[in-house]
Amino acid sequence: MTMNLLPSQATDVAKVAAALRSLGVGKGDVVCGFMPNAYETIVSALGTAAIGAAWSSASLDFGPGGVLDRFKQVKPKVIFTVNATTYKRKLFDLRRKVDEIVSELPTLEKVILINYKSALPVNLSDYKCKEKLAMYEDFVANFSGAKPSYERVPFGHPLFVMFSSGTTGVPKAMVHTVGGTLLKHLEEHLIQNDARQQDSMFFYTTCGWMMWNWSISFLAFGSRLILYDESPLEPDHYVIPKIISDSKATIIGMGAQLYDRFEKIDAKRNLCKEFGLGAVRLVLSTGSPLKEAIFRYINAKLAPGAVIGSISGGTDIIGCFMGATLSKSVIPGQCTVPYLGHEIKSFNPRGEAIQDQQGELVCLTPFPSMPSHFLNDTDGSRYSKAYFERFPGVWAHGDYCIIDSATGGITMLGRSDATLNRGGVRMGTAEIYNVVDTFAEIADSIVVGRQIPQEKDEEILLFVKLSPGSVLDDHLRLAICKTIRERQSPRHVPNKIIPIADIPYTNSGKKLKEDELKELFKTHGEVAECYLSGKGFAFVNMDTRAHAESAKEALDGTQHRGRTLRVRFAMHGAAVRVKELSHTVSNEMLYNVFSNFGEVERAIHVVDEKGRPTGEGIIEFERKPAANEAIAQIRDKVFLITACPKPLVAEPVEAKDEDDGLFERNVPRTPQLQKEREVGPRFPPQNTFEFAYGQKWKELYEVEKQRRALLEDELREGRKRLEADMEIAYQDYQAQMLREDLQRRQQELERLEAARRERMSNMGPPSINMGRGGPPPHMVPPPFQSQQQPNPFSGGPPGPFGVPSLAVPPPTHHHQQQHPQHQQQQFAPPPQQGNPNGPRPNVIEGVQRLLQLFKNDDGRGAGPGNQQNMQQNHPGGAFNNYQPRYGASGDHYGGGSDAFGNQPPMKRERR
Repeated sequence: MTMNLLPSQATDVAKVAAALRSLGVGKGDVVCGFMPNAYETIVSALGTAAIGAAWSSASLDFGPGGVLDRFKQVKPKVIFTVNATTYKRKLFDLRRKVDEIVSELPTLEKVILINYKSALPVNLSDYKCKEKLAMYEDFVANFSGAKPSYERVPFGHPLFVMFSSGTTGVPKAMVHTVGGTLLKHLEEHLIQNDARQQDSMFFYTTCGWMMWNWSISFLAFGSRLILYDESPLEPDHYVIPKIISDSKATIIGMGAQLYDRFEKIDAKRNLCKEFGLGAVRLVLSTGSPLKEAIFRYINAKLAPGAVIGSISGGTDIIGCFMGATLSKSVIPGQCTVPYLGHEIKSFNPRGEAIQDQQGELVCLTPFPSMPSHFLNDTDGSRYSKAYFERFPGVWAHGDYCIIDSATGGITMLGRSDATLNRGGVRMGTAEIYNVVDTFAEIADSIVVGRQIPQEKDEEILLFVKLSPGSVLDDHLRLAICKTIRERQSPRHVPNKIIPIADIPYTNSGKKLKEDELKELFKTHGEVAECYLSGKGFAFVNMDTRAHAESAKEALDGTQHRGRTLRVRFAMHGAAVRVKELSHTVSNEMLYNVFSNFGEVERAIHVVDEKGRPTGEGIIEFERKPAANEAIAQIRDKVFLITACPKPLVAEPVEAKDEDDGLFERNVPRTPQLQKEREVGPRFPPQNTFEFAYGQKWKELYEVEKQRRALLEDELREGRKRLEADMEIAYQDYQAQMLREDLQRRQQELERLEAARRERMSNMGPPSINMGRGGPPPHMVPPPFQSQQQPNPFSGGPPGPFGVPSLAVPPPTHHHQQQHPQHQQQQFAPPPQQGNPNGPRPNVIEGVQRLLQLFKNDDGRGAGPGNQQNMQQNHPGGAFNNYQPRYGASGDHYGGGSDAFGNQPPMKRERR
């Protein structure tokens, strides 16, 4: 059904408002709705607002207790409700619920009943509260000519009464104002989401979730709202995409869990192409953090090109702290921006603002949509404790988050009341969910922390719902733990991973937490911890045995959110492991047999991963004396439970709080089973064959047990010796590899040294090109007599001109070069210690003659043109710009260009 308050719809609102006024309802009164997400519900809520009264609603899937916990606090004058509803296409009669709710509300004056999803007329005489009932059509029939009129109220006048989830007791009744709610919702719709009159929005919600109140404000600027009240997935997995397609919705929204379910049903199916969802431009998600992989799935298969807004806020603010914007890029896994009017930060436990690490979400400044007050909180103590006790003067919202310093986006990590605390380190459950959800074998999961007795620490329990055909074996357990360790930290690795049949969710798609159950047990004593496992068990740890027994007596078998609670003892009991069971022994038989020793909480015949019996059983007793008695009797006597002649063997085992992978086992009633069960459990007399056989069998069993223990000891010793030998062999291998590496390095060094020596032996003064024909014969100097004498400078061999090799100082870098007239002195060799009187005259004469060659050479340097060109290319003269090929400083090969501008190849530093 679609609507955008056409004139006829405005008239419907006016009729409801006039009818309520006729009952005397006005300012200060409350009207309630126990209604589906339907047209009449919105009309009733808007009619209530028009006369200045406050509206409060509850979803039809609430039980009578949940509805009364809420409606008793607001003391309504009028309730709107329906006669029936459907879910998964099944019709549910609500007459009993309505009667029970009405009977517990003494302030109620009128019940307006709507014939919903029923073709037959409603018979009011079928209700016990028929004197207060009126059909909706009759209620507004006399006001068909009513015109819209609105009661003027101040900004802070009550509009909605919302309720918390009740995780810490009776749900808190939060009063939200007309001005604060309208201002907040219009800011989000018009500014953050850029909604316009031509937009159509589909948001899957119920009347018990604040997103319903948020969505009806979408009508304030004439836009269209699409309503749906049925199962989102069953029996048709794709009913929501079909509705979006038929209605041409441009903005869609639902809980993050639904997007996740679409991806798990068929990740490759292109819903956008198949159902024609091209009109969608904005996709909103809330209720729980939206995973990064689902961001990518939405843009690939559901709404390509659409902006994804992961929005986060809550009932407490009847809106969002953060979410979408069309002006920034979307970062998968993050809420894009804080919303206007909210100075949000992430605080560490010391109250310091932090970024890029986990902290608690806080808001530093007041904002319009804060609750004005709580009902039944005259001194404001509950209000202050709920939001300002954690950090005085600062709104603490109860969520953990990470604020990204680079993008400004916020990653939500889940509720802080669902925080794990292992070894003093606080961790959000979402961090573990993000890893576990990547396993195809896991359909769903829930993480809880349990306090370890006598220790200030807690262990992490991971309950997993397996996908069809999957088995939680050791391989999968190790894979989960390894992945959590690698992607998060060793502290995030759960102590136990336990398979369960299903995961409980609240009506808004949030996983139930242990805090929601604690209040159920507080009336019986101090509760250390309590949580719901998913199979209907309520795990409880109380201060005394007497209190635990009282809670068990009162709560075992009761209903909570549509689930049956099964309270059992484990921490204070004891367990027995029995062996040599016949494969025909069922869990039921074990339970009945061992109940003769005392009260049994659980008895299971252990099966392997394929469901085959292993011959071992676990029996958990409520009290240790019963377990000890069973062990003593079985040890001292021969105990048989079927026609099988093998007596049972029993040993104590630690009592545990989880299923240990012991799957429930149903034994088919075969003739063999019936035959074995004809003989019940018994202790055979000593003079019987059964007793003698049993005693002999037990003796052989003990001998075999001792032999097995010896073999296991030998195996352990052999394994230790093998490990020691392997360690020695490994060390030898490492030593050999090291020796070979050293040899390779030594050979490389020797090769490099040989190459260096060869290079040095071939190196001398730079060869001078004297022209095409070389110097004239008369210009070639005769050999110096100093060839036969030691080199006064370096002692090296004579050069190609008969001049000893000069040991020149290191070249000067270009930024340190001296004036040309001083460079001649730079290359003058200093006196050597071996020749204190300085260089010999014939050596000096040879150097002077060599210089003369450079000046007088008519092929290159004699002519004025050539000499001028050389001076232009090499200021200061050719010799003054000479750089030795191998610098004495060892910087690199050549130290720069040579006398003729040639760049030698670069070599690495040599010392």
